[in-house]
Amino acid sequence: MVLAQSGESTEMGGYGMEALRLDELDIIKSARTAVEQTVASLGGRQLATGSYTIMIEPEPAAALVDVIGGLFCASDVHRGRSMMKGRLGELVASPCVNLTDDGRIPWKPGSSSWDSEGVPTGRTELIKNGEANAFLYNLQYAIKDGVSSTGNCSRGMSSLPDVGTTNLVFAAGTESPDALRARITNGMYVTEFMGLHTIDPISGDFSIGAKGHRIENGEITTPVSGVTMASNLLEFMRNISAAASDLKYSGSVAAPTLVVENVVIAGK
Repeated sequence: MVLAQSGESTEMGGYGMEALRLDELDIIKSARTAVEQTVASLGGRQLATGSYTIMIEPEPAAALVDVIGGLFCASDVHRGRSMMKGRLGELVASPCVNLTDDGRIPWKPGSSSWDSEGVPTGRTELIKNGEANAFLYNLQYAIKDGVSSTGNCSRGMSSLPDVGTTNLVFAAGTESPDALRARITNGMYVTEFMGLHTIDPISGDFSIGAKGHRIENGEITTPVSGVTMASNLLEFMRNISAAASDLKYSGSVAAPTLVVENVVIAGK
């Protein structure tokens, strides 16, 4: 945890890495990144309320992808707790969106040979070219739907078997973040979301906090804080216009930098 102060501006931040092998952990890089990001956010100001193009860097993008992936668990679909109920085959996101759950990626936190019911894990395409393609199953809900388990049973020491994700991967694009940013004349570069857990999984409505930097004529400029983004998750996913080539793992979720159009930001 890092605490930085400049005049009356104070910011708290941090940065962490998660891996199953020691050679993938870089403590010095983690400390340096935490300091750089926290210092860079000092003096943040609100944007004028309006509609913006936003770029979401990989870490907050992964946090958002984790929320989206959870909507494809068949248990929540059956309980009426997912907005994806009845949407298989429907265009729920931009055609550039491809999201998979893969429990067999070597040396990743969510990987294993089999799930908590002894079913072999595998790879499931949740969103394919923007279309809702499949749900995740354990044996209980697979029987209910007359399908095979996808090997996604999860449970704790004292909990009953349920459905959970393994490793979620949002497919990267081909362009660099710099190339995508160069096309944005007035936008926001998001480095952190606050309140993603408040997204309504049934309606998809949300109002979350965000911080980052302003984008002006393709360049990252002044720090931004104290703003709120309000939208609907379906609309938000359909407005994703590009995924960059910089795929990065944050725990068991991998995501690249994402560009989203027409996001309403409430500021000053």
